[in-house]
Amino acid sequence: MIPNFILDNYPALGTYFWIEVFEDLSLENISEISEVIKKEIIDFDNKYSRFKSDSLVSKLNQNSKLENSPTDLIEMINISFKISDLTNNTFNICLLKQLEKSGYDAKLTFKEKDKELPIVVPASDLLKIVGKNIYLKKDYKVDLGGIGKGFLVDKISKIIKDKFRVNYFLVNAGGDIFVTSDNGNPVEIKLQNPINNLEFIGSVYLKNQSLCASSPFNRKWKGNVTNNIYSHIVDSKGKNKFNSSFVVSDNAVTCDAIATALCVDEDCLLDISEVTFLVLNSEGKILKNTF
Repeated sequence: MIPNFILDNYPALGTYFWIEVFEDLSLENISEISEVIKKEIIDFDNKYSRFKSDSLVSKLNQNSKLENSPTDLIEMINISFKISDLTNNTFNICLLKQLEKSGYDAKLTFKEKDKELPIVVPASDLLKIVGKNIYLKKDYKVDLGGIGKGFLVDKISKIIKDKFRVNYFLVNAGGDIFVTSDNGNPVEIKLQNPINNLEFIGSVYLKNQSLCASSPFNRKWKGNVTNNIYSHIVDSKGKNKFNSSFVVSDNAVTCDAIATALCVDEDCLLDISEVTFLVLNSEGKILKNTF
């Protein structure tokens, strides 16, 4: 059926949100759901954006500890540990200093910083959770950019389904997608060519599944000191690859984090039973395809 839009091109978290519902809802219901979801998105951004100096993530980075942490933050950190193990430590939420050095800082200067960086180690060795308190090893910083959007998509999906009893819907946060179905029928999602956004390279059909796409090409720049090419995805293993990836799983947070890791290393997954995926190199050549 023709979908109703709860959100249509709503700007937030550096991207745009769409929420489509494949069932009849009153205008009052659409308005109510829209306001609840907008509030959830704004609250999430205020708490977990490293671009906001008063966010909880910024406070953790500034003080190397955060007391009375929200359940969501603790859950995201624990999920990141799991994905780190699954990707042979390729996925890592403690690489913010590396990002800042390359120029992807809070002000988005895209200018390299001349400073010494801490050694890259797994986040589970740097972050400790004791009750509701989080402790971060000094000289390291946390960035939830590779996992936060997927986590939020899952949270929004749960609110729509459990709180508002909507069964058929799609949530899309700039390419991080969860869809139930269109009245029991799988929903076709076209895969946009990461090199040419006007082209599509295929489709997947989702039913109670997520698809997340990740690519370095929309945020890519040359260093002003070294002439190195950087992106918003940190290469923790020094492979200097610029892959693009599409990942399908039963939840968006897993897809989001694994898609980020596959951009760095198409061979990083130690167990592929949780996901199917497609990885392309910088020229658009298929490196891995399990779809």
